[in-house]
Amino acid sequence: MRTIKIKNNSKLRFWINDLPQVQFLPTQVREHEINAGCIIGPRRIACEILIAAGPRNMYGLLGGEFKPKNIPRMDIFIGSSKNDGQPYTDSIASPTEVSLIGIPKEYVTGIVEGFEMARQKLVDVGQGHFIVNHGVYGEIGSSIVLFKHLSCVLFRLLHSDTSAMSDGQITALLPEQFS
Repeated sequence: MRTIKIKNNSKLRFWINDLPQVQFLPTQVREHEINAGCIIGPRRIACEILIAAGPRNMYGLLGGEFKPKNIPRMDIFIGSSKNDGQPYTDSIASPTEVSLIGIPKEYVTGIVEGFEMARQKLVDVGQGHFIVNHGVYGEIGSSIVLFKHLSCVLFRLLHSDTSAMSDGQITALLPEQFS
């Protein structure tokens, strides 16, 4: 796990080849396919973000497991849950936020848009299956737009050697309004 402080008390925390204890049993799974042509190794990855935005903070956590396969695409399986998840007590969210394990169904469209947005910035995409079944949302601070940008950062981290990246290089993966 690595935590990076961003401007205005904002934070980015991510896990590479490890996952926080926020796996949930999906009630629905949306499949999405992206053309791919490169090989990357198996990995587990998650990204959590707190954006301090005046009186309202934005918060979310998203993660999953990538399994390489010899196919010409990346198949992404995005789980969603009921909006009644268990509290996540290890959250970096503000103390006034109620952080719940799961991904609301309405956020899945934003997550797909974020993966597509990230794909446009990559030279190529890893071949295999990416199962997204780790997530936390805030009752107040989460939104479709936040999860769109969170999934974009997650997808770019999936395709990066973060061990060789400085905090500044990782922060540069964030949308301009967050960094």
